[in-house]
Amino acid sequence: MSRVKIGISINLIGGYDMEQKRTRLEMLKEYIDSKLHNIHDPFEKRCSFIHLYGVSAFCTMVAAKRGQNIELSAMAGMLHDFYLYYIANDPNRVFTKHGELGAVFVRKVLGDLGFLAQDEIDIICAAIHNHSYKDRVDNDFDELLKDAEVLQKLFYDIEFEPHHTYRGRIPKLIEEFGLMHLKGYVREISATHDNKH
Repeated sequence: MSRVKIGISINLIGGYDMEQKRTRLEMLKEYIDSKLHNIHDPFEKRCSFIHLYGVSAFCTMVAAKRGQNIELSAMAGMLHDFYLYYIANDPNRVFTKHGELGAVFVRKVLGDLGFLAQDEIDIICAAIHNHSYKDRVDNDFDELLKDAEVLQKLFYDIEFEPHHTYRGRIPKLIEEFGLMHLKGYVREISATHDNKH
């Protein structure tokens, strides 16, 4: 099956030519895909694609709503946990400080790939560094990535028990995106979670 690229020359947010931007995003996706396919465990491999592509999709939606850079947002979503999946075959893999370690790793990857400017790399890596700190407020781009990850986890598994740092974000996201039908359900799972601890 051959892939056909369709060039779209529509200027969105900030005057970016989407045909040019799609090319950079596609190059990044191809690189990430090639590494994710090396994961030995089939469940971990499936989770890696679902989570990275899911967060990237929600980054795009949140960026479009908030007037942020859509392309860099999509890239940040693809890369935010890439480090964890890149080292998935390591039996000694450590999850603590994965944001900080991931930012250092991604900075090297993006530098080696060579298609982003240094200021773009800085924006993405700062967001990756801060994405685990969902209980604090950082800059608008960092917050976009945090919110996109919360939305991905909520919509992928609506029965997931939100971490206590997510709970302040969920009602705000429900309000911002008009997801009022989730209000009672999220309150219900949050209350269940609170009763378990």
